[in-house]
Formats: sequence, C-alpha cells, structure tokens
Amino acid sequence: MLPDRLGRLGAVRAVTLAEAAPFADFVAVPNARFSAPRPQGDVQRSVVSQRIGARYFATIGIPLARGREFTQQDLRIRPTPESAQPALVNQTGAQELFGLEDPIGRRIREVKNEKSYTIIGITRDLKAGFFASKPVATVFVPIVLDVQASAANDVFAALNTGNTGSAPGATIVIRGPSGSDAISAVRAELAAIDPHLTVFNTRTMNEQIGQMNSVIQLSSIFYGGIGVFGLILASIGLAGVTAYAVARRSKEIGIRMALGASPSQVLRLVMQEGAALVAVGSLLGFAGSILISRALASLTTQLAQAFGASTGDPLLLIGAPLLLAGLAMLACYLPARKATEIDPLRALRQE
Repeated sequence: MLPDRLGRLGAVRAVTLAEAAPFADFVAVPNARFSAPRPQGDVQRSVVSQRIGARYFATIGIPLARGREFTQQDLRIRPTPESAQPALVNQTGAQELFGLEDPIGRRIREVKNEKSYTIIGITRDLKAGFFASKPVATVFVPIVLDVQASAANDVFAALNTGNTGSAPGATIVIRGPSGSDAISAVRAELAAIDPHLTVFNTRTMNEQIGQMNSVIQLSSIFYGGIGVFGLILASIGLAGVTAYAVARRSKEIGIRMALGASPSQVLRLVMQEGAALVAVGSLLGFAGSILISRALASLTTQLAQAFGASTGDPLLLIGAPLLLAGLAMLACYLPARKATEIDPLRALRQE
C-alpha cells in the first residue's frame, strides 16, 4: 500500500491521503448536510465534508480528542443497509449533531445521497480555512479505495477511477524531518510505482502558508492603491468645491477687503468653511469605519494576525483620520490662498 511503502523512506516519517491540503482554502463553506437521530427526532445540520485517508491526523501531528482514526481497512469498506462507512467528526460537529450525547458508535446519514456513516472518533476543532476564526462543524469521511486494485497500486486505481468522490484526484500529505528533501524521495518512489502518474503542485507547509499570505499581501497592495486613488479624487473634489465657493463669493470677499479685511482674515474665513466640511466628513467616516469594522470583526482579526498587526492600533485608528484630514485641509488651502489675491475693484465691478 502507498502509505506503508512511502513510510519506509528515510526522509518520510508519516504519509496519508486527503482530498485537499491543510489551509488550501481561505474559508471553508459547508458542502454537505447530515442528519443524526435524537430522542426528540432527527436533527439535520449543514457541515463541511472532507475526505481523508488513514492516519491523517497523526501525519499532521494533531491527536484526536476521542476514538480512533481511519485505517487502511476502513478505506475499503463499502456502505450497505446493514453496515456503514466509518466517519470522524470534530468537536463542534459532534455538539451540533448530538448535543451532549456521546457520538462514538452513533450513526449519521448524508441527506443528499443517503449514505450512512458510523462515528468512530472525535477530532479537535481546527481552523476550517486560512481566515476562519470560529470552528465549523466538520465531518471527515474516508477516501474509498478500489477493492479490486492490487496492494501496490490501490491508491492510484482509486484516483484513476474517480472513487475518491467528486474529483478524480487527491493530495498526498507527508511529514518528514526538518531539512530533509522528503518531496524528492516521494517523487522518486511514486515514479517507481507508476511512471505515468502525474504529480504536480508539490510544496511544503511553509510554502503553502506563504502562498496564502502572498495573495493577502497582493490584495492589500491593490486595495491600498485604490484607497490612495480615492483619496486623491476626494482631495481634488474638495478643492473644486472650495474654489467654486470662492468664485461665487468673490464680490463678498472683494467688499471685505475693500473695507479693510487683511489677506490673513480672508484666508481664515475660507479655511474655516473648508474645515467644517472636513470635520463633518471625518466624523461620519470614523463612525462608519467603526460600524464596518465590527461587522467584519472576524475577517479583520484574521488579517491582523496574518500581518502581525492589531485591530486596535492607535497609529491606525488616530493617525489615518488625521492624515486624511490634513490632506483635505491642504486641498482647501490652495483655493483659499487664491482668494487672498482677489482684486477688490475688479470684484466690485462684476455683475
């Protein structure tokens, strides 16, 4: 069998199969609906269903909370009306499906295809996605191997015939000592088993996490650019509004200057009006940002953890509004400065 054969490699400590690698998705979306019997009636819950191989959690180094993992024999069990496939459920899923009852040995049924499963173990709550902040009810079902295949090629026969489920393929998860080239050793062993097997997208867990972080960083640069562009547009708009207000009040400003108003007084008059607009906009924007941050608290917390920042950073909460207000006041200053250059005589001649 593949795990046993690869496990004999010196660079491999543990090996298993899975439908997808850990942290392969940003968020986990429920993709199945299971029902569980209770004294008051069957309970149905939408859960995340994942297909995994034997000794999956031992390979990724996470012990079970209770029960046992899948074995190679479990991967060959075909469900019948009398017998069901084994399944694992996480702690959140056990609570949602069975409440305070013991789920070990109990049966659950997938609503869509009427398949039955027997709970043989309870896993600890893990992050259901790279951005997940709360555990999601998850049911782990075995990757079904082809019972007609030979012992050496059982996994590959299952992959080629599509018996793993919705997708004709799987991820080989291996664990090796730090610094060893386990991937090259596994590639060589797979080529020896089947030279026509296509192996792609091989990477370490650090590379997997780095790839997810790179997407976040690229997104932050993109949205940061949009923010800067929006700030420039807002500054231009505010400067245009102030310039229009100065143009409409040019006669009034001319009269004030003819009566002895100094350029500094005219500058202060125009800047006060611009400051009022900036103050109202800053307050509304600050209040809106607080409401949005609370609505997206889960996402912002995960982003902050990914970049090693804090959602309550004073530099961010205070510095950003001050920066925006400063740029807005600079946008008001240019037309205000121009207002001090108005010729009173020319302004009074305007109709």
